[in-house]
Amino acid sequence: MIKNLFRITLASYIWKQYKAIIISTLILFVYFWLVGKLHADFISYSELNNDKRYIGASFIVKWLLFIFGVIFYFFVNVRYSDSKGNKQGKEDKYGKENPESSINTFGINKNNSPDLQSNTKSPTSKDPFEEIRRKNKLKSSADIIIEKNKK
Repeated sequence: MIKNLFRITLASYIWKQYKAIIISTLILFVYFWLVGKLHADFISYSELNNDKRYIGASFIVKWLLFIFGVIFYFFVNVRYSDSKGNKQGKEDKYGKENPESSINTFGINKNNSPDLQSNTKSPTSKDPFEEIRRKNKLKSSADIIIEKNKK
């Protein structure tokens, strides 16, 4: 029972992780099979009609279609992996490191300096909490109620 549970868990993990690659590979194999079947059908049609003029060209077209299918397969999978990939630690398209990539989950820079994530942003970006940070003392709702009762 545990063995079957482990197999199902492993299969679902692999499916979630590699679903796009598995589906695109199956589509590529179906594409190869379809092109092969169409080519075999053309060859048998040519033999029945004793017309062997275009057989050489059919092989060239078949292999060009195979190459096109492989190139398209790699294009789709590389594009998918780039769009889904984690941007942490990567450079943007201009060769600059993303400011978020040098900050871990706690808002501390990876180089162990205690800068907050908000300090790494450009000063032109509008921060909705900037006004709150500038206040000398922040009051909670309990502080406001106590002040009202004192007056």
